[in-house]
Amino acid sequence: MPRYLLDTDTVTYALRGEGRVAAHILEHAPSDLCISAITLAELRFGAERKRSQKLRRAIRSFVKDVAVVEFDAASAERFAEVASGNPYSWFPGPRTAADIATVHDKNRWVGFPYPKNMNAIMEVDQAAALVVMAASEADRLGIPPAQRQTFLGGGRSVDGWSVSERAFLDRSPAYAAAARETQRHAALGPADVDLFDFYSCFPCVVEFALQALGLAPEDPRGLTQTGGLAQHGGPGNAYSLHALANVAQAMRRRPNSVAWVSALGMTATKHAMCALSNDPRRIAASDGRATAVELPPAEKNGPPLVDRPSGKATVESYTVLFDRANQPSQSIFMLRLADGRRSLALGPTTPAAIERVTRREGVGIAGTVAPGEGDAPNRFAFDA
Repeated sequence: MPRYLLDTDTVTYALRGEGRVAAHILEHAPSDLCISAITLAELRFGAERKRSQKLRRAIRSFVKDVAVVEFDAASAERFAEVASGNPYSWFPGPRTAADIATVHDKNRWVGFPYPKNMNAIMEVDQAAALVVMAASEADRLGIPPAQRQTFLGGGRSVDGWSVSERAFLDRSPAYAAAARETQRHAALGPADVDLFDFYSCFPCVVEFALQALGLAPEDPRGLTQTGGLAQHGGPGNAYSLHALANVAQAMRRRPNSVAWVSALGMTATKHAMCALSNDPRRIAASDGRATAVELPPAEKNGPPLVDRPSGKATVESYTVLFDRANQPSQSIFMLRLADGRRSLALGPTTPAAIERVTRREGVGIAGTVAPGEGDAPNRFAFDA
């Protein structure tokens, strides 16, 4: 199983021959290394934008030896397995990887690439609660130390407010910054954590967390103690309160353990996380503080947005929206223009066009964008 998840910057530096990055990578066996599917898409987008055959060949050669991992149906099945054992899950029945990934009338596409069983369920009737007190009060009440969970440290940060305003689409600098602060305050690293519970409204946000922490989807420690928003469900952001409650219960069964819980808000905009422990040594080593981190502009602000674009463009990201009859209703493209600025447009919804972006990777497709008139949306057409 891969031990190290490389991010886009690391691979880019290696392919460019910058510094000793490539040499450090070569110190490890290829089987120890992996990249996320999001990183691969970002690398391909860069190659297509530069129209570089040399870079395309370098990327193909690199991924021949390094595994490409994604939060796929098999990973979602691990969340579902936990949810099926949680008596408070909204959907308590088990789901296999096939149940999650196979598209049919009961599991239609919502927004490609996620069918319904990979989408958060927020219309639920659920509640959770925690009791928070000082250690002195716990002593007075006679609560045994082994039954307590202590806050070691935390962090929070905010990415660009809307997706179209962000510097990066393949990662969350805010999650990474908040994670660094959490580790600093808690005096530990990902390898020291015994129990994780990652916010999981959609698979991509789990991938952001795994990428920031250098973890693989197959990590034997698991990724949730609750079951995830797609099966356990969660009343909006309060899913993380359920996560904390389930982590607290799991820690009571596991002395001297460390847990990590993450939360987010809006469209993966606001990220917060904390580390907890019932290990006296860990508690003594931590400072019990939390920090809010403001990202530098280069990590937060994306390229300028163009309201009414015209000319050549390349697909940077996209989705296809489907109606309740499982028919495509809109294709939405985030585009990079020839001058590096960014724009948004609707694309074609013909069967051939939808197949082009749902059966094959659509990032990097070249085409032409035309401005909408009045309130009409911009339109993007693929090159022949």
